[in-house]
Amino acid sequence: MKIDSIHIKGFRNFIDCEVEFGKHTLIVGENDIGKSNLLHALRILFDPSFSSRDFELDESDFNITSECSEVVITAKIIDVSEDCLVSIFKEARSDDGTVYVRFQLKKGEEYIFLTGPETETLEETASRYYIQHLQMEYVASTRDLSNFLKRQQNRLLDIARVQRTDEEEQEDQTALTSIQEKFDELNNKINELHYVSDSLNVVNERMTALSALNAEQQIQLVAGNTDAGELVDNLKLAYLSGEAPLTFGGDGRRNQLYFATWLSKQELASSNQREKVVFFAVEEPEAHLHPQQQRRLSEYLSSNLDEQILMTTHSSQILARFTDGKIVRLAKDISHKNTKALSYSTKVDEALNKFGYRMNSITSEVFFSRGVLLVEGSSEVMFYTALSGALGINLDQLNLSVISVDGVGFKKYLDVCISLEIPVTIRTDNDIFRVYGNNGCMRYRYAGVERAVDLLEILLGDSISEDTRSTIEQYKHSLVWEGEFPTEQNSKAAECLKMLAEEHGIYLALKDLENDLSSGPLRDQLAGHYGRHEEKKIVEQMQKRKAERMYDFLKTEPDLTLLASNPISAPLRALAGRNINVAGTDR
Repeated sequence: MKIDSIHIKGFRNFIDCEVEFGKHTLIVGENDIGKSNLLHALRILFDPSFSSRDFELDESDFNITSECSEVVITAKIIDVSEDCLVSIFKEARSDDGTVYVRFQLKKGEEYIFLTGPETETLEETASRYYIQHLQMEYVASTRDLSNFLKRQQNRLLDIARVQRTDEEEQEDQTALTSIQEKFDELNNKINELHYVSDSLNVVNERMTALSALNAEQQIQLVAGNTDAGELVDNLKLAYLSGEAPLTFGGDGRRNQLYFATWLSKQELASSNQREKVVFFAVEEPEAHLHPQQQRRLSEYLSSNLDEQILMTTHSSQILARFTDGKIVRLAKDISHKNTKALSYSTKVDEALNKFGYRMNSITSEVFFSRGVLLVEGSSEVMFYTALSGALGINLDQLNLSVISVDGVGFKKYLDVCISLEIPVTIRTDNDIFRVYGNNGCMRYRYAGVERAVDLLEILLGDSISEDTRSTIEQYKHSLVWEGEFPTEQNSKAAECLKMLAEEHGIYLALKDLENDLSSGPLRDQLAGHYGRHEEKKIVEQMQKRKAERMYDFLKTEPDLTLLASNPISAPLRALAGRNINVAGTDR
């Protein structure tokens, strides 16, 4: 069994949104985008802890922006083959094992639940009649780990207890009898301690004075429960440090222990013995864990679970190591009113495959961003981050990121941004490369302009206009020339294509970052910092260990406001301009 998808209409921030799930699904997105609302919609259908009061939605649960008067939540369940589900769903299950479950509520009316093999033939049911056999176990981000651990521990013991053979059960009973005898002996020895018995003599005397009925009763101090069976039922999980058992005190270790006991429970309970099918939803599994443990937990959960699991996260560490599953990114549509899911198509999966090993905690930040500025290297990241502060552009407030492509090219990053509909701006070097022609003649080409054109064609895709296509075809063959200097035609072609790329957020440097800075308003500050006055010498100094030299220069707190109207700030201003008036809402 698998929850294949959920279709949400009119509920909170979802006007009309369909989300497809995999066996293991990671749900990401910026704050207030609706991740918790998505799980709440699933809880309405499948959380056994919900009562009728939870189905009587408040006014604020109806989508405000669309003025919806009805909430409809429909889940598609596929591969329903478990005996307990086949018997409970009966005619609501199709021949191929598909079941639809729907919650529906109109303002001013009673809520109803419906089930059926097709959305067109759903029939109203007596509430959630299936809930004893199909359940969602929900772990909130503000989870009480102590209670979770206690519940998981008891479930683990119960499952193992019923799986014992008759011989094992008899052996356990004999062992419990022996434990009881030793426990009684232990309590007797404890009460033989002088300070223990002396402390209770006065208490027993007072009890007798209060009532003659207490004369034959003796108050004792005992080590926990006096019944061995109750003692075993109330054990505490602990771990050995050396030879000493220690209880789990830190929430980080408790978080790990929760998942460990949960996985163990699933292994013990074989599928043919289960009277119910459970899938899991966990909010922010990274809670209380440091980065290395976040990565390990993500890798483990995404590759070692047989059960279906849905997780939400704000952690780029979790995302970076989510190795075997589906990533769903929630984002606003173009109106910024409706939330939509953007990672359920095969196109996105292909894009993620192209990303490959480049998925690390920095690049995975893209998934949480409202917009991205892609730059050549780490020195550009440092520079544009500092420049944003000088220009009053708060990247974190606007949820924007500056990401380095680290010398592997822009295309892989652009593929992902396009597939996930993340607004992207690019700043790339305006390289001129020297090549040899077939006749042995020296030739030159505007490599930076060619790169910008390639990126533009990828960015626009099938939506490219005829005018844009015509301009590219007209000029792109004039980007190569023989001899040391370009002709007027070559220069015109490069300038026209450069302007065309900028119209779509792809910006070319005059040459590169170091040359552009040394020839601009910061020249005097750079000259003073490096002790060089010739532009060529300044550039040489800046290009030696670029990131280190940029960091040292920025530590001097140069006046970057001088670049406010300089072309070098254009990519940053363009990215911020797209997002400056955008505000998210979780309702």
